[in-house]
Amino acid sequence: MMLRRCHLRRFTSSTIFFTLLASLAFTYYMYYQHNSIIEGGWKMPSSNETHTPNPQFLFKNRVQDCCKEELKEGVTQEDTDPLKMLGVLRDKKDKYIRDIGFKNHAFNALISNNIGPYREVPDTRHKVCSREPTDPKENLPTISVIMCFYNEHKMTLIRSINSVIKRTPKHVLKEIILVDDFSDLPELEFHLLSDLHAQLHYDRLHYIRNEKREGLIRSRVAGAHAAEGDVLVFLDSHIEVNQQWAEPLVRAVKQENSTIAVPVMDLISPDTFEYTSSPLVRGGFNWGLHYKWITLPKGTLKKDEDFKGPFKTPTMAGGLFAI
Repeated sequence: MMLRRCHLRRFTSSTIFFTLLASLAFTYYMYYQHNSIIEGGWKMPSSNETHTPNPQFLFKNRVQDCCKEELKEGVTQEDTDPLKMLGVLRDKKDKYIRDIGFKNHAFNALISNNIGPYREVPDTRHKVCSREPTDPKENLPTISVIMCFYNEHKMTLIRSINSVIKRTPKHVLKEIILVDDFSDLPELEFHLLSDLHAQLHYDRLHYIRNEKREGLIRSRVAGAHAAEGDVLVFLDSHIEVNQQWAEPLVRAVKQENSTIAVPVMDLISPDTFEYTSSPLVRGGFNWGLHYKWITLPKGTLKKDEDFKGPFKTPTMAGGLFAI
């Protein structure tokens, strides 16, 4: 009996020891993960914050925080007061549109609706970039722009498409292909096509609707199979392209057809829809393996002409690229 009790006591002590060790390891892991998230430019919302989208993380302008010294020269920002006026709540309907927009799309749908199907945005290119119209004699490859979406906000989607139509040379833009991944919002399920034709007046817009949810990659593959352009350009459905956005991407792919060309991604505020310039950065990871933007190595941009050409990046965000 004595031996049995001693053995039982030893077993109980070992169990307690390993339980405490596991608890300490878990606590350290969660602390490390939290620090990694903070270093990656994310923050947990406080208890009194409202209109917080899912998942429960808020974007904190990671690009601007890490690379303020690399902002492009010659960039002017528009006054944001008109945008603030577009977000004024006049009645309960406006409040509902704003709140449901944050819930479903993580941005202010009221301001997006009030902006409308098209707007001018500041030209954020470097001062050395050419402003001359693209010469058709350059014989650039044609592009098929593919946008995949699921339950996207309709006005934001229309403005995304319209910006591509109005800011891409006709001899370069072969077509726009929309892949609807089985959206179930009534405004997309029943009225989307008629609204697109009424707003855009563009006859090279093709619409594919999946018969079930397929996910982003299968939807992109479906769009690629239907494309007829020389170069495929994949874009998100909540973007606004800038002046002469497509030509540098196409030139890079034309020069070396194994290239995947990624544009500089300017910023649109989800709260105010203010359009601001982005730094010149490339993609990478922090030690928590969270994607982050990294400043270019010193000496990469020695003279003004260096701002015109492409630079290499080890990875990319994956939402916008030409191939």
